[in-house]
Order: sequence, then C-alpha cells, then structure tokens
Amino acid sequence: TSFKRYIFGHNQYSKNIIKVLLDNKIECDGIIDDFTTNQYYEVKDYKIPIIKINDLVPHSLSNKSIDKSPLCIKVVVVVTSQTKSAIAKIQSISNDSTLIDLEYIDYFALQRASRESANLKLLELEFFDAFKCNQLHKNVSTWEDFRLDYLNHKNKYQEIFDRLQDEESKSQFEKIINFRLNSDYSFMKDFDFIPQEQYFEDFYDIDNVRYFFDIGAYRGETSLEFVKRNNLYQYIYYFEPDRQNFIIAKQNLESKLKNTKGFNVGLANTDDLIFFCSDNTSGHIISDINKINNLNNHFEIQLCKLDTLLQEGKIEILDSVLDGGGLMLIKIDIESAEIEALKGMQRFITKYRPMIAICVYHSFDDFYKIPELVFSIRCDYTMYFRHYSSGLTESVMFFI
Repeated sequence: TSFKRYIFGHNQYSKNIIKVLLDNKIECDGIIDDFTTNQYYEVKDYKIPIIKINDLVPHSLSNKSIDKSPLCIKVVVVVTSQTKSAIAKIQSISNDSTLIDLEYIDYFALQRASRESANLKLLELEFFDAFKCNQLHKNVSTWEDFRLDYLNHKNKYQEIFDRLQDEESKSQFEKIINFRLNSDYSFMKDFDFIPQEQYFEDFYDIDNVRYFFDIGAYRGETSLEFVKRNNLYQYIYYFEPDRQNFIIAKQNLESKLKNTKGFNVGLANTDDLIFFCSDNTSGHIISDINKINNLNNHFEIQLCKLDTLLQEGKIEILDSVLDGGGLMLIKIDIESAEIEALKGMQRFITKYRPMIAICVYHSFDDFYKIPELVFSIRCDYTMYFRHYSSGLTESVMFFI
C-alpha cells in the first residue's frame, strides 16, 4: 500500500531523517512547520515542500488517484519542547478527516527504535549546552551521555531524589529521568507547556520578595510575570547578553515598571570579553575566534561575576529591607552557563542566602552537578523540582 511521509517540525532531527531517507532513495513528501515563511527545504537535488498543519490533508490528497479508500499518511513528530501540543494537532486532523488514515510516531520512540536497529541510525537527542561544550571544545551532549552518566552515578541521582522536599518534586524528577532513560513519551502525559507559571510556586513566599534577579532575562517576560504576582518589590535587576534582546527587555521593563536596572552582560565566573552568537530564541558563547568569520549573528559581550557587580556598588541591597523580613529571588536560565554564573556569585549567596530558581535541563549532568554546587556554597537550603514543558526543556530546581 502506498502512503505519504511527512515530518512535523523542522530542526536538526528532521534534517537528519531526511538525509537518512534520501540516502536510502526514499522520498519525504513534506515538512509541517507553522513558524516559517519558507516554502521549501532544499537538500541535494530535492525541494521538499514546507506546509502548515492545516494544509496537511489537501496537500497529501493533491495527487491522489481516484480511489475511495482513505490515503495513508505517516508522520514523524520531531517537535521536542511543545510535543503534546503537536501530537494533539495531529490527532485532531486524524479524527476530523475521513479521507485519510493517519499514523504518527514521536521522535523519542523513533530514536529508540533506531538504537535497536542495525540499519537505521538517527541523530541522538541533544541537550542545550553549546556554551559549556564550546568552552571544552566538545560536541553538544546527548541523551546517550545522560544514560551512561546515570549508570555511572546512580547514587548521585538517588541522593538528589532523597533530598527533594516534597512528593511532587520526587514524582516529576522520577518521570523526567525515566523519559530520558527510556525515550518513552508516556512518562510526559501529565506535563504541559506552561511558561507563564515557570519559577513561581506556592512553596515559597513570593509576596515578601523584595529583590528579584532575572538572569537570562531574554525580553523581560519573567520579570513581567513576577510583577503580576508582586508589585511591592524593592528592585528588579535583569541581565541579558544578547544586545537586541536587552534593548527590547529594557523597553518592556523600564517603560512599565518602577525600580529596574538592566545589565547587558553574561554572568559567569570571570570578568572577560568574549564572542556571542545568537538566534531568535537563544544564544551561546563562542570560544574559538576562528569560527567568527562564518557567523553573521555574532557580537562581543562582557562577562562578569555577580560578586564583582556587588563589590563595585552597581547592585545595591539594603540590609534594612532584608532585616525587615524581605526576601530575595534569583532566577537563572542562561543556556548551560548556570554553573559558571553560580561560581561567580558565591560570596553573594553566602552573605544573603537568596532563594534560587535555576534551569537544570541544558546539560546532561545538571540534575546533580548544580545542586552539588549550591549545597557546597550553603548547605541550609531546601530543594524542589518542577518541569514546565511537555518535552525536553524547562526543568527547574528551586533552592529555598
């Protein structure tokens, strides 16, 4: 029986699948991507159509012979962050049309099958640690690295699990680990993509937060969400290395909010000037200057320690505010530079004991490396874990 092949999402995984298909002289009938204006993906001598999800049925039927039987369509979903939403769209189309017989598989299951096959080798799922790997001259880490690391350090993962403060933390932590170990998306059925709720939980007293540090501010979204929950704050300090994003964050925050101060820097464990490459959603540091000539979206940025900014008086904390019961919250989401930023704020953490909400999904060993570092600075924190997407991203640890 003939059928049409589509890939939902366009990223490194879709490109790899297409390469494998073409190497085996198998055609891909189209790529589904609602977020691009491109009409084709060109590779070798092929122009593969890029269509919107709502055009899937008419596109697939455009060359169908006069035959009353439903057309078989097979779709690989390579969306790895908002996976549940992507699958829901596919299921909706399947349920609404009697003209097609639609089957789908998520990339996690397909990649697992490829590991078990001698004839199908697909790209391993990747983490988001370009910054750290560039510094070490290594490739981006993968789920294979995680699986090996888990086998070699089961005791460390168990220690973190045991130290988590509530049952919800333990349950979510366990599900994410099982998802990574087994490439089984069923472990993610209880998770949703909820960015507006990320970093804000009822196990700490947000009403009394007086100083908010938005490290990796992007365009100011998290600071704006914070203010929705607390308009009695004393000061918001925000940090964003990407110049264009910083300008937008400044416009979004300083025109709307009182007492904000921005720093167009990357927080790290050094005071240095480096090169930074950015795209529309994230950025990373380039340690090899020879690579700069091949990149358009690059610029210099200043790295600095939070401890240095405090020492130089560029950040001011009033002891009277903290002595009166005011709290401090630091949010950190900086593309695998989290550990270096923590090292550069050790005196700050030691002195003020801020609450910390930090992303732990960028690198394969963040789940224990980050808490180990935090507890080495101060051992009197309680730890929580929450996951805010239906896929790979947005795992956060809280130190309260």
